[in-house]
Amino acid sequence: MKRYAHIITLTAIMQYCKMVQMITSRLSDMHEVLSSTVSNRLSQTGVSCVLSPEGPSDLKETPFTETHTILSLRRIYNHIYECTRILNFIFGLPILLDIFRTVTSLTSGSYSVVRLFSEPVEAVTTLNFADFVISRVTWMLIFLGTMISLTVLCGRAASVTRDISHRVQTFLVQSHLDSEAVEQLLLFSQQISTDGIAFTAAGFFVIDLSLLCTVLTSAVTYVIILIQFKSH
Repeated sequence: MKRYAHIITLTAIMQYCKMVQMITSRLSDMHEVLSSTVSNRLSQTGVSCVLSPEGPSDLKETPFTETHTILSLRRIYNHIYECTRILNFIFGLPILLDIFRTVTSLTSGSYSVVRLFSEPVEAVTTLNFADFVISRVTWMLIFLGTMISLTVLCGRAASVTRDISHRVQTFLVQSHLDSEAVEQLLLFSQQISTDGIAFTAAGFFVIDLSLLCTVLTSAVTYVIILIQFKSH
């Protein structure tokens, strides 16, 4: 029964990771569109500087196009943010419980393997040495791999969001921007700052690489404490 519970949990986390990947993919698409818009603006600005006064008249539609593009990106970002909130609401508590289980599993697994080198095998397990070590290490790798996947994927989404924010700031410092485009960029920058994309474990932890470091540090610390407690 315990094995089935592990399989169900792993399946749920795999689905969660897949949805995080989808959100990250959409954010990456937004970043590419924004980068393309910035590049086009830079090239058009350079061309307009060397054209005759009649030449830039061909670019009259640019401000409208830029404003429309930025407004569309803001709407898409809002939808992505709402999806993130839904994911955090649905999976937040299961992810939090899985984090605690990962810490306890890594701690107990590491401690039991360490005990094998200081105590008789019979005092630790009823299995033989090789089977016990393989079993423990396999489950530790499963839990650790799951945690790495979670933190890397969620951290990637937050990183792409920061890249989008940087692109918005790059766009803002350019000259020859329409006032409506500037207004939309300022609103977009405020929107990203207020509604940042972050995946959390029921609001207790932000899931990123710092959480992975915390989990590993906690597991190692607990193992050291248990070893010292056992020695005394």
